[in-house]
Formats: sequence, structure tokens, C-alpha cells
Amino acid sequence: MSTAWKIVIAVILSLGIAAGGTYYYMNQKLENEKSNLQSQITELNKQIDDLQATETTADSTDDSTTTETDETAGWKTYTNSTYGFSFKYPSEFLISKDNLAPKGQEEVSPAEYELKISDGDRELEFWVNPGGFGRECGSDYWKATIVNNRIVIGEKTSNLDDEGCGEIHGQVWFGAQMTFDGDAYFINYSFDLKNRNAELNTIEQIIDTFAFAK
Repeated sequence: MSTAWKIVIAVILSLGIAAGGTYYYMNQKLENEKSNLQSQITELNKQIDDLQATETTADSTDDSTTTETDETAGWKTYTNSTYGFSFKYPSEFLISKDNLAPKGQEEVSPAEYELKISDGDRELEFWVNPGGFGRECGSDYWKATIVNNRIVIGEKTSNLDDEGCGEIHGQVWFGAQMTFDGDAYFINYSFDLKNRNAELNTIEQIIDTFAFAK
């Protein structure tokens, strides 16, 4: 083989080796860049997942802090099918009398026709269409109306400042009166004066649960 051919073959081999080396280098570079890019994508996805988990936890915390506890959840429910209403009352209370006036009867005796629920120290009384109605400690009642079948209290009054009643009986009573479908309703709640704040909350909760059937 002549020297010239040897030179040509050597050049061709050198070019081939150079091309192969260049291809290998570029391929490795692309693989490395691809691997780095995939790592960045994985890290970004992880950060997104972490952010979403943080937001979910924050939302759950907000929900748990804003959710109000239903203090009447364990209470009993009284339902009257004649007049179509119901309300909740404390679980320790017992019904001692359940004899509301017959439908359509007016000016009935409050002593005879009434609903009475108590625990010995506190007493809830309920009348429909009572006649000659009056209390020895006054006759102020919370003025109420019926809106969407539920009681809405307007002006709140009581005999709380009636010193004679307080001194003699050591009790105070609060009540509400309203008219619905032609019938007059009276709610009365008596309790020990020293427990005023807690019992005011109790009667308001009872009234808040009162509803007529739709």
C-alpha cells in the first residue's frame, strides 16, 4: 500500500474517531441536561404539592375555628301536633304537665290548660289563648313575631327590676308572646335571680329552637 493511501485511511479513521467522540459528548450532554431538567420538574411538583397541603391545612384550621358548637345538641325536643310547633329544652328538664287548650278554644284557664316543663329549680310554662292572664310580678313579655315559621324577638322587657318580686320570691321570669294563625302564644321561664346571665342564655336558646311546621 502506498504512503498516500495510508495517509487517506489515517485521515478517515481520525475523522471517524473525532465524529464518534463528538457524538458521544453531545449525547452525554443532552442526557445530563435532560436529567437536570427532570430533577427540576420533580422539585417544582414537590413544592406545588407542599403548598397545596399547607393551604388545605389552613382551610381546615379556619373551618374548625369558625364552626360554632351547638349547645342544644343534647337537648330534648317537644312537639305539639295540635298546633304544629316544636322546640328544644334542656335534657335535665321533665314535662310535669302537657295539657294545652283544644284548637279553636279561646280565653281558657291558664291554670288548667298549660304545658309545664321544669327541673325543680327552673320552670318553663307555655299557654295558648289564655284568658284573664296575669302574673303577680308584672306582665311584661318580650314582644315577638313569627317570621318564616320561627320566633323573632323584638323588644325585650322583663320584671328583672321589680324589687318586690325579687325580694319576696328570689326569682325572676322572662317570657315572650306572639300571635300565629289566629292563636295567641305565651312562653314563660322562671329561674333563680342569682343565675340571671346563664338562664337568659337558656331561654334565648329555647326560643331560637322554637318553630312551626311548614
